[in-house]
Amino acid sequence: MSTDSNGDKIANITFAYKTSVIKLDITFPDGIVPTADENTVLTLTDDDVYNKVHVSWGEPGASSEQGAITFHPASVSGQVATAYITVWEGSTFSDATLTGVVDGAVCRVTVNAASAIAAGKVYHMARTLDLTDFDNLDKWVNDNAGSLTYMKNETVSSKPAWVAYNPTTGAVSWEANATGAPRKGAVVFDSGREVQLTQLEVKDFEGDWTVKMGGYHRETTTGGSFAKAAAASGSVQTYGGGSNDAKAKDNYYDDTWRAPSGNTNVTWNLAFSDTGDETFLGEGYSNLKEANKKPNNYTITGIYRNLTMAARAEVNYARKWARFYLYLDTTVQTIVGGIFDGQYGAIVTELMKSGRYELGTAHGGNGYIFGAAANSTGYNGNVTVTDGGLSISITELQNCPAYYSGGNPWLIKGLMVTRLATTTNNAANLVRSPLSSWAYSNMSQGGAAYAAVYQGTFTLTK
Repeated sequence: MSTDSNGDKIANITFAYKTSVIKLDITFPDGIVPTADENTVLTLTDDDVYNKVHVSWGEPGASSEQGAITFHPASVSGQVATAYITVWEGSTFSDATLTGVVDGAVCRVTVNAASAIAAGKVYHMARTLDLTDFDNLDKWVNDNAGSLTYMKNETVSSKPAWVAYNPTTGAVSWEANATGAPRKGAVVFDSGREVQLTQLEVKDFEGDWTVKMGGYHRETTTGGSFAKAAAASGSVQTYGGGSNDAKAKDNYYDDTWRAPSGNTNVTWNLAFSDTGDETFLGEGYSNLKEANKKPNNYTITGIYRNLTMAARAEVNYARKWARFYLYLDTTVQTIVGGIFDGQYGAIVTELMKSGRYELGTAHGGNGYIFGAAANSTGYNGNVTVTDGGLSISITELQNCPAYYSGGNPWLIKGLMVTRLATTTNNAANLVRSPLSSWAYSNMSQGGAAYAAVYQGTFTLTK
C-alpha cells in the first residue's frame, strides 16, 4: 500500500496476464457467523469461470479448467466476510452461484456482474447470502462451553449427555470439559443430519502415557557385558575408578532386546506448561528456518531416570487435527541414581544413513551424528482423538533436517540417552563402546555407550 497526496491509501497490485481481482464482501444470514479460516468455505460456481489457466498463444489452452473456485475469507467483521479472487478477463458470472458454508449451514446467492470483467482492474462485489440447507457437521472445539446455530425443528435420536439441542432456535450447545481428557460425541437427528463434536485442548495431553516402540534397551543392575569406556580419540575414560569402576561399564543392560508387548511397555509422563521458552522446530520442519520454530509446552519424564525432554502439543481447530512433536536439543543433564549416577547424559536422536547406524555426535567430523544443541530437530507425531483418550504415532525414519549427506537427509531411527564425560556435548566427550566386528560392519566407529535406547515407531496412548 502507498499513500497519495490526499492521504488516501493506494494498493500496489501486479496483475498476471489478462487477469483481474474481485473483492467480495459477503454478508451471512443472522446467526451464521463466518470466520477468517478454513472453517468458512466459499465457492463460486460457474461453468464459464476458469479455476486453472494454462496460457497458450495468449489464450487459455487445452489444459485449462473451468468450474468452481473454492476459497476462504481474508477477514471478517461481524456477519460480513471479505475475500479476494483472481479471475480471467471476459468472465460475466451470468450463471454463477456463490455458496458459503459455516458449521454445516449452507448459504447461497446468485452472482451476476454488471458487465464482462476486463483485465488489469479491481472490482468490488457485495452480496448477501440466504440460508438454504444444513450439511452434516464435523466440528472441533476447545474445552470451554459453547454453541452453534443449526437446523431448527429437528428431532434428536441420540446425543451425548454433555451436548444439548434446542429445536426452537436450532442451537446445539455443549458443556465445558473438565475431565482432563478429550471428548467426542454426535448429535444424530431423525432426518439423517448429524453434528459431530470433538472437544480438545493442548492441556488434555497432560498425564501418564503408555509407550510402545519397536524395541529398547535400558540400564539394569544385573547381566550385560563389561567393557571399558573409550573416548573418540581412543583414550580410556574410567572416571577415576579404573576398569572395575561401575561408571565405566558400557552396554550394561538386560541382554534381551525387548519387544513392545506384555509388561515391557514403558510409561512417560507429560507435564503441561504454557510458558515454555525453548525453541522448537515444528510443523514444516524440512529445514532449519527460524520461521519454523515454535515454543514447547510440555516436559516429558520417564525416558531415563531423572532426565527430561521438551515437547509440543498442537491443536488446529479449523483443519481438525492435533499433532505432537518431541524436541530433541541434546541438552546435557546430570544422571541421578543407578549405575551411571553422577555422570552426564543427553537425550539425542539415533540416525541412519544409507542403512547404517551412526552412533555418535557430528561436530565437524566422521559422521557420528546425534545433533548438536544448535541444530535441534523435531520428531513429528500424528494424533488420533477418541472419546476419553488420545494416541500418538511417531513413525521411524523421519527426515532429520539438521544433517544431510550427498543432498539427502539423514533418517531418525529412534531416541538414545548418551553418556558424556563433561557437560560439553561434543565428540571428544562422548563415552563410546569398544569397536567390534559388528561395529566395523555396521558403524563408522565405535557406538555410543548409551544408558538407554528406543528404536522403531513409537505409539503413545493415554
